[in-house]
Amino acid sequence: FRKWVTISPKDAIKLHSMICARRNFLKKLYSSENVIKSYLHSSFPVGSIGRYAKLQKRKDPLASCPPEFRAKLKEWPKLLQAEIDESVSHLKELREVSDLPALEDRGLLLGNLRLVSDDLHPITGRTVVLRRIPSLNGPDRSKIFRTGAPVTIRDAKTLREIAECVMLASNKKEIKIKIRPSSGSRHLDGDTEYMLTMSQSSGAMHSVQDFFLQNKVVDTPGVDLLGYAFRAKNMPSIHNDRMIADLSDELNESQRRAVSAALNKKRPFVTIQGPPGTGKTRVVAEIVRQLIRRRMKTLVCAPSNVATDKVMSEVIRLLDSEQLENIDPDDLMHDMVSDAETIEEAITSNDKYPELCDMFDKMNGPIDEQDRGNMKKEANKLKWKIIKESYKRRLAIFCTLTSSAIQRLAQVNWHPDVIIIDEAAQASEPVAWAAVVQAKRCILAGDHAQLPSTILSLDARKGNLDVSLMERLAKEFSNTNINQLLTIQYRMNEKIMQWSSTEFYESRLVAAEEVSQITLSDISFIPNDSPLNVPLLMINTDLVKDDGNHSFRELSSQMSFKNPGEATLVIRYVDVLKSVGISGKEIAVISPYYAQVAAIRSIINATDVSVNTVDSFQGQEREVVVFSMVRHNPEQVIGFLQNERRLNVAITRAKRQFVLIGSARMMKKNRHLRSLLSTIRRCGKVYEPGIMDAFEKVTSSLPTSSDKKVAVQS
Repeated sequence: FRKWVTISPKDAIKLHSMICARRNFLKKLYSSENVIKSYLHSSFPVGSIGRYAKLQKRKDPLASCPPEFRAKLKEWPKLLQAEIDESVSHLKELREVSDLPALEDRGLLLGNLRLVSDDLHPITGRTVVLRRIPSLNGPDRSKIFRTGAPVTIRDAKTLREIAECVMLASNKKEIKIKIRPSSGSRHLDGDTEYMLTMSQSSGAMHSVQDFFLQNKVVDTPGVDLLGYAFRAKNMPSIHNDRMIADLSDELNESQRRAVSAALNKKRPFVTIQGPPGTGKTRVVAEIVRQLIRRRMKTLVCAPSNVATDKVMSEVIRLLDSEQLENIDPDDLMHDMVSDAETIEEAITSNDKYPELCDMFDKMNGPIDEQDRGNMKKEANKLKWKIIKESYKRRLAIFCTLTSSAIQRLAQVNWHPDVIIIDEAAQASEPVAWAAVVQAKRCILAGDHAQLPSTILSLDARKGNLDVSLMERLAKEFSNTNINQLLTIQYRMNEKIMQWSSTEFYESRLVAAEEVSQITLSDISFIPNDSPLNVPLLMINTDLVKDDGNHSFRELSSQMSFKNPGEATLVIRYVDVLKSVGISGKEIAVISPYYAQVAAIRSIINATDVSVNTVDSFQGQEREVVVFSMVRHNPEQVIGFLQNERRLNVAITRAKRQFVLIGSARMMKKNRHLRSLLSTIRRCGKVYEPGIMDAFEKVTSSLPTSSDKKVAVQS
């Protein structure tokens, strides 16, 4: 202590007693070893030891989090930044080799935009209107991004990010967007050309990155979920959930088990795996309905607006079909269930809203700066009061995983009891966690045997950024019965289902009786015994005779691949289907490569036939799916086809027939492709390309009406 004072031996004894008493007190709160170290290595006086220890504790808010999670917190921002950088680089590369219409066709961006207005609204914030300059006689691409979709506005020349936005409205001439508050107030001008891009790969990542960098996770209601997910706490192992008695009669046994598990309060996590056609959306909606019956607040999220809207529509349908107990009849269903992005739009009907607008106008008019500051405080108080009133009565709120509304819920005192993430397998783990920690229980629904979120960065993939929280939990905690598999599918013929069931779902899938034997003959003029009536069909391009010109060789095109020979076969087969009475709306043509999609679109006559990439078609279904493999080279390089999940998605889009057009030789190098080829040979038919002549000859003698029922009745 000579550093500060010179004291007598008597005072030294007193001081020693004081220090011992202080040390014993601190020992109850902290490890005495750490306190003594802090004391010996600090320059604080003795009386400051307690305050210093508390300060040190505040400096490490993550100390109580699992070590593995703390390591992830350091790693995730770097991986997210790598993905942000790679997404911009990828867009620049595409711009160099592709024209604007091609990129718009791919749904990557919306260009040719100029500023019309830039206004500030008291509730919704900053809104921008952009004028679209359409190409002459070009298609209307203004609906590339749906209302509520997260988008990024960029400088069209430099691709520099201007701001993160939410799509409010669009038509062929104008686009209206809302600037997110976190984007700041970067200037927009009328001379610059702008473009909009989807923000899942950049803006959404930025917001998640900020969430973790600022250590916001420690102050959330669901921080205990981290302990279970990262093994700091034991995940409950439950194999006998109490079956809920009042479930809908529409649900089958596996669906009932999933709902009952989701409603079990002893489970912190539940994953519900819904293979294609097994009614996952119906199960999620039933869970939400049951939670509303119990007056429990539920936050329902999904990676996309399409998925969110689908669940919300099903929930409203269920609620409208019954009178809920314990709920005032005067409470309207749409007041209890709401899309987060539309709640604030409804605020304009609040009685106090005109008062807020008046304050806002005065605040932005000629007024003394001190008065402006005071009025701003009052306006802010009133604004939050109105917003809180609007959220208060909601029992279920729906939004995308990257919506700014998620972080706002705590500000308005709306704390969900349960969070449900639909299509959870399509969300990277850090994106999911930013939402999951808002509640004390979490239900993840999806299918990790289908395509995950698209991650472009190799470093990010090496860091498992493409692995969803749902997939990790389902695999790591499989012994705890965390995963509930839906086993009865209502979409496809059992022969189409067979390969996926064996390869991905432990052979547990069962085709419902009403779909197990469905074929094209049920909806067309194709006879039952026709070679066209098989559920699984392959046209093997290796079997073409005298192919000295290599008719089915692949070609590289704009960072992609195409196969003109396969494209021709696709068009001919689609024409055959339409000639026997199958509507173009019930036919889909899909391929792993966009260049092939573009090639087929350029020559197909049927405008009502969907032609798209496998990735873009995930979540949809058609009576017939025609799949163009594309890859055909001497080296047997198969590229995207190595991804077995992409194959699973491709095949399970079909209800009555799946047609594969490609090379059997190319399939033999990959295990999953080999097994698919074996399944088609065992359960379906493999033909040579020349079969198209026979198909066209047979169908020319059949009726040409597009409505089989009309023909039968006549």
